[in-house]
Amino acid sequence: MPEGQGEVPNASASRRDDNKSSLVYNCLQHLEIKVIYNMTEAQTDHFNILSLDGGGSLGVYTLGVLKKVEELLEEPLYKKFQLIYGTSTGSIIGSLLARGESVSEISKKYFQYIPDIMSQRNGSTRSQALKKCANEVFQDYEFNDENFKTLIGVVATNYEDSKPMIFKSSRSLFQEGKGEPGFGCKIADVVVASCSASPFFDIHKLISGKNLGMQVIDGGFVANNPTLFAITDAIKALKKPETQIRVLSLGVGSYFRSDTSPFETLLRKLKLSSSALDLFETTISANNNTIDNLRKIFFRNVCVVRINDPYPYKNMNNQKISTNLLERNKEKLMKIEAFGGKSYEEHKSDIIKIFEN
Repeated sequence: MPEGQGEVPNASASRRDDNKSSLVYNCLQHLEIKVIYNMTEAQTDHFNILSLDGGGSLGVYTLGVLKKVEELLEEPLYKKFQLIYGTSTGSIIGSLLARGESVSEISKKYFQYIPDIMSQRNGSTRSQALKKCANEVFQDYEFNDENFKTLIGVVATNYEDSKPMIFKSSRSLFQEGKGEPGFGCKIADVVVASCSASPFFDIHKLISGKNLGMQVIDGGFVANNPTLFAITDAIKALKKPETQIRVLSLGVGSYFRSDTSPFETLLRKLKLSSSALDLFETTISANNNTIDNLRKIFFRNVCVVRINDPYPYKNMNNQKISTNLLERNKEKLMKIEAFGGKSYEEHKSDIIKIFEN
């Protein structure tokens, strides 16, 4: 059932330990979390948030869930969510949804571009392919509310100081309206920054906006699950009470990890090494779990439906189903998208409750 219905949270939390330096602490420091809850505030219209995790190619799982949600609602999703937040692959999906595209249109783009991007041999060529894709899809549109049909935030990481860098489409998402939408950047520049998972992609240098030349990497390093940032903006900037907020938070599913080469498989069997990709995937998985646990502590009264189900362990032929964030096999990606559709069916009753009055 949806989480976050009932008890009033304890609103105090101390963050004064000067020695803390973890990425989680940086996230909380950036958010300046203070739980705001007013029992006397009238509960009017619900404020719906769509939060989309990072996860490379496996964003097709997210699309599998969203296809079913769109079929259920019979309307473009930007009309049903007042705020969309995305990290990495979630930033691509979120930006396209916020621009008014249907999930089916986005899915076609994924299957058109992903196999080519992920088939590249190294980080530099993957980045070149990603930039080409972003420029073709988003053209010269700037990251501001003139070019989106609903509010959107995108999470990246400032490589120079290891802190979150949040691109927001509207001044309304900044406290007291102080901030420049998208830091003046173009949408293509923003999504490439959010997707630059070094070392599998190059560190990205912003090529537009007021922070020209700033080095930025994948948002998954600070908040692969961007739900905390989204809820905080809704409460602190948009002044929504917790009990009015409803969140659909989508991961890319959990899966049995595969190696990227026979050499990596040999090293693993000999217990000589873990691949860089394996370590990165472990890091963002731990990041997802940490963010979700913190969300439950700080925002217990926010109704959240979290979908991040495990893929089937074996196929019909009793073979292990394995993949990774750089998956390029189109047939396997289609199966993963179908897994997302099955996850929707398992959570359908809870999803429906998000949109009930």
